[in-house]
Amino acid sequence: MGLGEILSKAALNTCLGMGTVFLMLIFISSVIYLLRFIPDKKEKSGETEQTAYKEEREFSDDDETVAVIAAALQAFEEDEKEEVSQTRAATVFTAKKIRKR
Repeated sequence: MGLGEILSKAALNTCLGMGTVFLMLIFISSVIYLLRFIPDKKEKSGETEQTAYKEEREFSDDDETVAVIAAALQAFEEDEKEEVSQTRAATVFTAKKIRKR
């Protein structure tokens, strides 16, 4: 086996390997592209994104619900502040200066 034959086989192996990789990448990208055409379950049930957004928006306009959520958040924050202050009080360290006599 001469140097020319070894280099030609190496070039052939390189081309086959790179070709395989690029063919697989093209195949994967085409599969991903075709996934766009699979119908969504929401569209089958008759519910569109616009109706879901509209229902969500109507829910957020309810003043009573907004007030309840705001009160719950405020109560949660107060509980968190109390827990943090109790934890800090339990973990307070004091540094004292020690003098040798």
